[in-house]
Formats: sequence, C-alpha cells, structure tokens
Amino acid sequence: HAMEAVRAADRFTREQRARCPVNAMHPIRTVKGDDIPHSPVGGGRDSVAISFVMIGQPERFDDCSRLFEDLMVAHGGRPHWGKRNTMDRQRAVAAYGADVLARLRAAARAVDPQGYFMTPHLAAVLEA
Repeated sequence: HAMEAVRAADRFTREQRARCPVNAMHPIRTVKGDDIPHSPVGGGRDSVAISFVMIGQPERFDDCSRLFEDLMVAHGGRPHWGKRNTMDRQRAVAAYGADVLARLRAAARAVDPQGYFMTPHLAAVLEA
C-alpha cells in the first residue's frame, strides 16, 4: 500500500497543480507502528507519512488538504492529530472507532480539564 500511496501523492501534485499548487511533498517518511490506539500508526500499523507544503496559498489549503486526505484515506491513511487537517467526526469514527475516540476524549479531559489545549476542530471530532 505504501508505494501506491506515494504514487498517488505524486499524481496529485501533477494532476491538481492548477487547483492545489503544492510546493513540495515533504516529508515522506516511514513510521514504525505503535500500540497507542488513537495514533495514526496505532495497532502496530507500520506506515508511510506523507505531508505537503503550500507556500503563500492559505486560502486554498483547506480545500487541497481535504482532496489530499480523501486520496490518502482511500489508501488506508489517517490524518495526524497534531497537524492541521479536515477530519470530521464521521471520518474519525471510521478510522479509529468510536471507542477509541471516547478513550481519547476521556484522556484529554483528565490531563486538561479546563480544555486549554482543546481546539474547536478537535472538540467537534471527539464529542459524540
């Protein structure tokens, strides 16, 4: 799956150039799977992380990010929690399972009861 995803990312930069002027696919790196349920590589999923850079195009980023996420989800990908993404509740449940999201929500509340580090986007994804 990894090489298929990398090839799809390469096609994306060429085929979507007018709509999404990506400056670089960077970084592309391998990531060892772990046992953290809400991790993008949770469940022991050895993976390839693919990110892209768009310089000077903030008004296009969300649209391009959604297109790219859709493409990577089709290859078994999951957005990174700590990076800007367009993942919604439905996509998160499909990728991680409602039980994992409930545990993540409980852990976030335990370590940050006032919600200082909870963004509106993350709250919408985690709240049932």
